[in-house]
This record gives sequence, C-alpha cells and structure tokens, in this order.
Amino acid sequence: MIRLHPLACGPLNADFDSDQLAVYLPVTAAAQQEAGEKMTLVAHLEHNPTLVKTILYHADILWGLAWLGLKPNGQAEIAKQMEVDPASLPDLLTRDILHRLLAELLQRQGASVTLDRLERLADLGFQAARNAGASYSPFFASHLHLPPMPETDSPERWWSYMEEMAESILAGTDFDDPTFGPQLLSAKTRERNRMSLPFLAGPRGLVVDAADRLRVVRHTQVEGMKPEEAFACVAGARRGFAEILLKSESAPAAPIGWNVLSRARRAKNPGVVFARAAASGEVDPLEDLDSRLRVGGI
Repeated sequence: MIRLHPLACGPLNADFDSDQLAVYLPVTAAAQQEAGEKMTLVAHLEHNPTLVKTILYHADILWGLAWLGLKPNGQAEIAKQMEVDPASLPDLLTRDILHRLLAELLQRQGASVTLDRLERLADLGFQAARNAGASYSPFFASHLHLPPMPETDSPERWWSYMEEMAESILAGTDFDDPTFGPQLLSAKTRERNRMSLPFLAGPRGLVVDAADRLRVVRHTQVEGMKPEEAFACVAGARRGFAEILLKSESAPAAPIGWNVLSRARRAKNPGVVFARAAASGEVDPLEDLDSRLRVGGI
C-alpha cells in the first residue's frame, strides 16, 4: 500500500472519491535523480509558484489552523511558521489569507523552506482539529435563531427571506457553540462552505417541482421535510444532474494526440502549428479516429 502525503493531495486533485493514481518507479540512478529534480513538490513549486495555493487544501488542516488562530498562543505559533508579526494576522484565518501568506513566504524563502513550513502548518492544523474534538452535534443548529418565515408563499418575499436568513447564519461569531460553532468556523474559513451552510441549516425555500411549479419548502434538512416537500426537491436535483450530463456530452473533448491536427485543435493559434508543420515538412498520418473524422468532415 502506498501512503499519499496530505500535502500532495491538492496538487494531484486527490479527493478520495474513487480517483486513480498512477505510480511510477524510477529504476536507474539517473531516472531517480531526474525524478527528484522534476517531480517532487519542491520542484513543482519552483517551476510553478502558484501551486502553493493548492497544497493546504485539506478541510481539517484549514479548520484546525483557523481554530488555533483564535487563541493568542496558537496565533503566535502560526505567525512563527509564516515568519510574520503575530499582530499582523487577522482575528480569523481564512484559506485566502493563508494562501497569500504562503505565497509571500515562497517568494522570500524559496520552495524548500516553504514546503518545510507547510508540513509544520499541516501538523499544527491536524493536531488542533484532533484536540478540539469538533464534529456534527446531534443537536446541530438547535441554538440558531432565524428570522421568522413569511406567512405567505409569495416568491418575492421568499427570495428576500432566503438572503436575510443566509446572512443571519453567516454573521454569527460564536465558534464555541457545541451545536453549531465548528460548522460556522468552517464556513468562515472556506468559501464553498459559506454557500452550503445556510442550505443545510435553514429552510430550503423556493424549489421547482416536477410540474414546473414554484413550491415553498419551509422545513430544513436537519429537522426533516414533509414527503411532498422532499418530492419537490428531488425534481430540482434531477434537473441539475441532467444539465450537468448534457453539458458534458455537448462539450467537445480535447484531442489528446500529438499529430498536427490534434496540436492545432488544442492551440489558441492553430495557424502557427500548421505553419511550423509546413516548414518542417511534417504531415498528419491520420492514424487516430479523431483526425480521420475531422478530415472527413472537411
């Protein structure tokens, strides 16, 4: 079994939803040296510094660092690894702030030092999340005080209410609340969670049912929906999946070959590809199906 380092998950887009990862084993000493020079995280950071934004991607790390940063001692430890003044850190460490600080550290200290600090930050984040013992409470969101729902099913009133409700949830700062604090901190830390938290903790609001009618769902996923509300939500979910499928089927797949036509179709300026091919006498052998269909269509 091969253990994937947590810091490599982001650059490899390894999110553990049945992804497959190819593993290459350099055999010769020269190949091992070349792999060390070109395929390590340090090498990738040196080649493309923007990758530093993908390394601290694990939700537990980000949450743990944000939790740690709420305490003076934790904030001082994070500032030490980032080589910044603790007083310069904001009260709440978001993913965007961490990325900015890491990019500045990379520019000052280089890839090797930055990766070393990233490992230390990852350890700090994981340890803080473990020590906090944060999880979903069986009484999740039970202490929330949401604005009163509209008495009517007016779509205009409900659109306004949904915005008001989302803002009231996200404006909270009680991260110590055992029933909601961990999820609120996560929403403050990551933009994606800012969108999903009101959806989870508040009433579903307006949905379009299977008959294309606007329906109001007044219950939350936490407290449970009535059967007719759940059925109305299912129709919208099915539509969403269908739209994703249709878009994926209609989008032309990028050609993967290295012949002239494939390179030209991938290029922003295909004329350059054809000009170079003509100058060097290169012709397309039409060996792959994509090229043959392309020429046949022309």
